[in-house]
Amino acid sequence: MPSTAGGIDLKLLLDKASDRVVGAECDSEFVNVLFSFLTMPLGAIISLFRKETKLGCMDELYQSVEALDEWYFQNKAFKTMLLRPRSSSEFKSANPAAVATSSDDYDILYACYDKKCWLTTRFVSYYSNCPCPCCGRIMGRQLVMHSNPRSDLPLTKFVRLGGPKSSTGGVFTQGRKEFVVTDDLQIITFATTERGTLSVLKRLGIKDGNFVVGRDIKIGSEEVLRLLKCSLRSHTALTDTFLASTPTAEIKLKSTGLKMPNSGSSTNQANKGRRMMGKLVMNRSTKQVLYLEAREDLVNQILSFLTFPLGSVLKLLMGRSGSPLKMGSCVYNIYKAAKDLISKESDLFNSEESKTELLCPRLGCFAGCDDQLLTDHLVEADSSQYYSVASCSRCIYPWVYIIDTEPGLCRHGKKKVEMRPINPKYPSSNRGGGYLKIKTKYMITDDLSVQPISSTRVVLSLISKYKLSVDELEEQEISIGEDEAARMLRASMTSKTVLTDVFVHPEKAK
Repeated sequence: MPSTAGGIDLKLLLDKASDRVVGAECDSEFVNVLFSFLTMPLGAIISLFRKETKLGCMDELYQSVEALDEWYFQNKAFKTMLLRPRSSSEFKSANPAAVATSSDDYDILYACYDKKCWLTTRFVSYYSNCPCPCCGRIMGRQLVMHSNPRSDLPLTKFVRLGGPKSSTGGVFTQGRKEFVVTDDLQIITFATTERGTLSVLKRLGIKDGNFVVGRDIKIGSEEVLRLLKCSLRSHTALTDTFLASTPTAEIKLKSTGLKMPNSGSSTNQANKGRRMMGKLVMNRSTKQVLYLEAREDLVNQILSFLTFPLGSVLKLLMGRSGSPLKMGSCVYNIYKAAKDLISKESDLFNSEESKTELLCPRLGCFAGCDDQLLTDHLVEADSSQYYSVASCSRCIYPWVYIIDTEPGLCRHGKKKVEMRPINPKYPSSNRGGGYLKIKTKYMITDDLSVQPISSTRVVLSLISKYKLSVDELEEQEISIGEDEAARMLRASMTSKTVLTDVFVHPEKAK
């Protein structure tokens, strides 16, 4: 099924008797779209769906970051890093999920508004609103990167010369392999099906072929967005995406069977064994937590959840035992399919990096945080190399190109120079930094809404909301380490009462 520029080809298998999609026949292009979901940061997913993912209390966390005044962040770029986190794989040529979901920041870098400054220093940023390390001006000039150079781009646009999309492969896979995808997004190849074709039909739930018909369709960005949402909230993603006439009903994610991560060697020895302190304020009689009073280090930890790629969250919460995470949604099946295919059909993938990117997606470049207790399970992506033809007047005026290939000569014979991506937190360092200013105290409510404690009025307003008196409340000092942080992450994906579940009823967070 060759695909065209008009969309991705798919053959739906429809069961006329039950009016559902039992599966879909596809090639690697559609499978690469599904795999790309795993690399998307939670904050990016929430932004795409306008804070209506209904994943636990992640929408509330995102909304509280939106409402938080920029003054509390180290600089404006830090708020952008949380609200529009970048995927570590989005700069791969033709990443299908990033292209299909049409993220405004897809394939864009930012440079200083002062043209002389950025042509001299060659500083670029992955995030808008970052101060230029040279002159201090905002790096807001968009450098748009495309898969092929175009002659109609203005001077403020840059072109990325990524490798052209291969007719025999994709971002993660190689070859024109055929797949069958079930309604709940299990991905099957006949090479990995040990029991033969009959088992495939059984997995699809097909009992009588007379009721099954095929329908050829093309899918575009609208269908990909719908499929992403259904993969998070539905048990029947294909049916809900292509047949449902009404939005998918909310499905509560189950937490049974969860295995928390074990301790192990840390990638950041400075944070190994680190504990963060906080003070719980709860209803004395019901033991429901109203809020957690904490410093910026613990708040940085909670805010960093928005930068976590979906696949890394699944891996972290599964634990090292490999026990399944029973989330009640289809997205786990995508992760499990990637894991099974890498194990049984390793040559399907185009590189070892692609395998790693699926099983343990990395944080976006410079998205790592000093105040991170889960360093055993998260790796920050290294910055890619980009090159500009800064010495060629025929390229610069009016065209400038940025490329991510090896250094060389432009088409006019001039040498390309390397651009210099910077860390918004520490411009002189490739790692480190936090999001919030130091020495500020915050209030984190049970649903992970965050706001600074700027006056007693903030606290009294929350107490009044629950119709309680000060005498009905009690305080409890708590210490948070790696295990508690992992439990908070799990609860934030499944519950509206995170703090109560983790610290008062810990059996709910296991």
